[in-house]
Amino acid sequence: MTADEEIRRRPAYRTQMIRVGTCGFSYREWVGPFYPRGLAQTDYIAYYAQAFDAVEIDSTYYAIPAPSMFERLDRRTPP
Repeated sequence: MTADEEIRRRPAYRTQMIRVGTCGFSYREWVGPFYPRGLAQTDYIAYYAQAFDAVEIDSTYYAIPAPSMFERLDRRTPP
C-alpha cells in the first residue's frame, strides 16, 4: 500500500490539515525581518502567501469589508 492510499483510508480526524498564519499581513515593522526592503506594500499579500496559507483579516471592528477587497486579495494569492 502506498503512503497516499494509507492516508486516504485513515479516519478523517487523523488527516485534517493544520493551517498556520498570522493576524494580518500588512505590518510595516515586518519590512526587514520578513518582507524584503523595497517590496511594494501592494505586493505584501503575494509574498506572505508564499510562506503561509492562512491569514486573519480582523477588519470588521471598523467596517465590513467590501467584496471587492476579497476579490483583490484572491487575485494576488495562489489558488
